[in-house]
Amino acid sequence: MNWYWAIDGEQRGPVSAESLAGLRRSGEIGDETLVWKAGTADWVPFGESELGVASEGVVSRPESDEANPYAPPLANATPTPGMAGRATLSEYRSPKALSRITTVFMVLLVLLFVALTILTVEYPHLFADDAVIGEDETAIAMAFGLVGIGILGVYLMCVIFWCVWTNRCAKNVRALGANPRLLEYTPGWAVGWYFIPIAFWWKPFQAHREIWRATESPESPGTGEVPGAVGVWWFFWVVANLVGNVSNRTTDPDVLIPMTIVDLVLTTAAAVYAVIVCRRLTALQDEKAREAAGAEW
Repeated sequence: MNWYWAIDGEQRGPVSAESLAGLRRSGEIGDETLVWKAGTADWVPFGESELGVASEGVVSRPESDEANPYAPPLANATPTPGMAGRATLSEYRSPKALSRITTVFMVLLVLLFVALTILTVEYPHLFADDAVIGEDETAIAMAFGLVGIGILGVYLMCVIFWCVWTNRCAKNVRALGANPRLLEYTPGWAVGWYFIPIAFWWKPFQAHREIWRATESPESPGTGEVPGAVGVWWFFWVVANLVGNVSNRTTDPDVLIPMTIVDLVLTTAAAVYAVIVCRRLTALQDEKAREAAGAEW
């Protein structure tokens, strides 16, 4: 019977029971090392496996080389950490539709931000608390209000669909074969960290980075590459939020107007890169799913 083990997110094996027990005796693996063989429902620490509790770490009874019922549905029958007893490729759902909807709202948001930036640059005096609106500027003031309301509504839709898309992508990495035990963030917390004070400054970024790595390399979720666009997106998002927090605390037009313009430019850049990240990760997951299934979705 072949055994497999996982170290630092990488699957090793197959080896015989005697060889795996020998690795334990030599200290190359420990009692906490995850191991798996055909016929077991899940990956377990070596110390809790039959090898760990058997005398001298040797299994006395012979075992058949039966087919692996938990192997992923690929052309080969080699199991990967996470496929045993967990999500399978049949549970994969393409995030393409969610990506398209998110992209539409992001583009609308960018257009509204551009419009608000132009209005702010052209009519800065309308920001003053004691601003006097002339008859010829009534329409401009109304435009300010309508654009502001539009931004609130579209931004809300962006948040909703971005969170749903993120949750879907986090679930997909498990369907593609990533072992949940080797992942730090659950699909729920990949979204939930956005709403936790202080932690939202870095936790969502770490979750997205993990999703990308696990998509790139499901069998070794800690080793996949993360494109630079992810870091650029997060940089603009963080700086835009910092600038926005500062601008919201001032009423001095000489400070408020420049800060508002900078905030709008940074937020626009963040939205553009969010679209790039969304579309590229969606394409990558669909590509990995096609490779695993051996057919187009």
